[in-house]
Amino acid sequence: LTAINNAEQDALLPAVTIGANAMAWFDLNEVTPARDLALEEVRDELETAWMQDQTAQALTEKANELVAKVDQGTPIFDVASEVGQIAQPSLPLTRRGDGSFITANVASAAFSGGEGYTDAVRLSDGTYIVFQVTGITAAEQSDIEQDNLIALSDSVADDLYQQFITARRDDLGVSINQGTLNQILSLDQ
Repeated sequence: LTAINNAEQDALLPAVTIGANAMAWFDLNEVTPARDLALEEVRDELETAWMQDQTAQALTEKANELVAKVDQGTPIFDVASEVGQIAQPSLPLTRRGDGSFITANVASAAFSGGEGYTDAVRLSDGTYIVFQVTGITAAEQSDIEQDNLIALSDSVADDLYQQFITARRDDLGVSINQGTLNQILSLDQ
C-alpha cells in the first residue's frame, strides 16, 4: 500500500517485494481524488451502523437495569426469568474463567468485587452476561502453581527496583540531554 500511495500516474514504478523470492509489479492507471460521499451512496451502511449503535445502547441500558434490580435485592433468578432467560450457577472459577462459558474478562470483572457483587460484562458478540458473586473460596497454598509464585516474586522485585531508581533519580535531580541521547541512539540521521 505504501508503494501504491507513493506512486505517480504515468511514471515508471518499482517492483514491490512480497516475500523472500517474490515480487509484484503494478501500473497506476487512474487516480480518483478523495471526496465526500453522497448520502445515497452510504445510506445502507449508515442505517446498518445506526441500528447497531442503537441496539448496543439499548442492550447496555437493559444490562444496567438488570444489575440495578439485583443490587436492590431481587434474586438474580427472578431477574433472569423476567427477560426470558435462565440464570445458570457456575462452577468455581479462576481469574482466567472456566475455560468455556465464562471468559477471562467476565472472570476478571467478577474478581473485582466481593461476595454479593453484581455487574454486567459485554461479550465480543455484543451480548451481555449479568452475574452475581455468590461465594468466594480462597485458593489453597498448594493450589498456587510455583510458576505463579516466581512470576509474582519477580514482579514485586521489579516494582521495588523501579521505585528505588525513580526515588534516586528524583533525589539526585537527574536530567536527560535529549540531543545527546538521540545522537547515541542514531535517531538524528
